[in-house]
Amino acid sequence: MAVAMTIDTIPISRLKRELNQVLRKLARNRVDVYVVTRKGQPVVYLLSVNHYENLLAEMDKLAEQLERLDIDDSI
Repeated sequence: MAVAMTIDTIPISRLKRELNQVLRKLARNRVDVYVVTRKGQPVVYLLSVNHYENLLAEMDKLAEQLERLDIDDSI
């Protein structure tokens, strides 16, 4: 089951003015990811700690699955 992810886009000029508010939203899990843009192009992602930790856990699960596949293929 996929979990809905909240993504917001913010220009770097606005981020500079609203940094505290942006960080608060991330900390309170109101937004999972901010895509920071410069001249309309993405330049950096800001992730909530919760979302980051979920990504790491998912990567660990995938790595374990790949490792099991490698073991199964060698038999």
